Amino acid sequence: MIRFKTVIGGPARKNDPQTIDLLTGEAIRPCSLVAVVGNKLMKHSAAGKQTQALIITNDYLGGHDIRFNVPSGTTGIAFVCEDDVTYHVLVKGGEKLAIGDKLTSNGDGTLKKAADGDAVIFYAFEKYNVGKNAEQVRVRKA
Repeated sequence: MIRFKTVIGGPARKNDPQTIDLLTGEAIRPCSLVAVVGNKLMKHSAAGKQTQALIITNDYLGGHDIRFNVPSGTTGIAFVCEDDVTYHVLVKGGEKLAIGDKLTSNGDGTLKKAADGDAVIFYAFEKYNVGKNAEQVRVRKA
């Protein structure tokens, strides 16, 4: 299910994000939390661990919108998340979120609620019950 058609939620004056542009080491769904591994963009794979807040956007260079994975071996574009901007990031299925809930990496490119001892990367910026599958949720960088 696509809830939002963009990665960046706003404010509107934030239309010039910093990016990291690298080849992808795997197919990655837009709005996923990513990391630079071996000079390639990969889904962040260390659940609960600290990482830079990088969110991959759709493969607009290849003419694809947010419904299509960024293919492996193509140029991926990851937004370097800023403090005063909202983002639409994938949260694992089944999470029931309230505004302000602490979120961490789920280890597969999605986010989950942070448990004690987990690194907090984002905060939920909307109340939302994620369905069975991962969905986009409006968040802010921690």
